[in-house]
Amino acid sequence: GRAARNARGDAPPSPQAVAEQLVRTGTASFVAAARPTRSRWAMRWWLGALLLAVLYLVHLVVAGQPWGIVYGMGVWGAKAVSALGWDLSGDAFWGVAPHAQRLVEPILADVTSVTNIGLIYGAIAASRWNGAPKFTAPSGRRLAAAAVAGLVMGYSARMAFGCNVGAYLGGIASASLHGWVWFALAFAGSIVGVRIRRRVGA
Repeated sequence: GRAARNARGDAPPSPQAVAEQLVRTGTASFVAAARPTRSRWAMRWWLGALLLAVLYLVHLVVAGQPWGIVYGMGVWGAKAVSALGWDLSGDAFWGVAPHAQRLVEPILADVTSVTNIGLIYGAIAASRWNGAPKFTAPSGRRLAAAAVAGLVMGYSARMAFGCNVGAYLGGIASASLHGWVWFALAFAGSIVGVRIRRRVGA
């Protein structure tokens, strides 16, 4: 994402290069989806992938940058601690441009925050597609496990310069090797995470 490029000093990939990669990926997905298949679910997976590629391309054209998530959440957290009186002007990340400017701008001025809000709204809308969702109060153990997992995932995403969207999807869409490296390590980490979850009963 944008934060990763600024931190590393790398030149951002041109929208044209990313668009060409997305067009090639989308075309391959469309051809595969058009083939006869006996599985209705397989068709849905292909159509979902094609729709994701199209929306990603639209986001790239409109926003001028690949889709990201983690940076927006970082902005929310930094704004929250700033509102509580924490001075971030001397922070190594939020105290320098362009990140310092994000803290004085409205939330809706940040592209990543806007897409995050849309993602949350879309998740709520999708959960209500088949009726009103049922909410149950989680146990204390599940809350503790979720808090620890959230901290680990959030910290790891910042260290990896993005999550499965900004680092993985954005990396592969821009034909960068780091996207595939992220996938391999995240896949291995997911196996460990699932086993730990079973052990703690969360």
